[in-house]
Amino acid sequence: MKTSRILILCLLLLSLPMISYSSQLVYTIQTASYTNIDDALNQYNFIQLKLDEEELYYLRIEKIGHYLSVRLGDFKDYNSAEKFFQKIRHYLPAAIILKAYIKNKRIIILYLGSQQ
Repeated sequence: MKTSRILILCLLLLSLPMISYSSQLVYTIQTASYTNIDDALNQYNFIQLKLDEEELYYLRIEKIGHYLSVRLGDFKDYNSAEKFFQKIRHYLPAAIILKAYIKNKRIIILYLGSQQ
């Protein structure tokens, strides 16, 4: 009986989705979240126009569930994110700092600088 329970537990654990190796937990700035791509693209383009080239690091649109989130940066700690956020806050007053996984499969658009 005990062996059966252990076997069932092992099977359940194996069936849970694993966090992919291409994901990383970081601090990021979420500028907005939308339900349609046009609004997300408008926000993305607005950010490109307002911020300097070096401030556009890791600007992206991510598909998260039914939402399209416009996010900026991948900071290793909260203080780094907060320091950057203070520089751009006047352009993006509704933005928030959050801790989130960056998963490559969720990224729809990624800013690549002058290569775009």
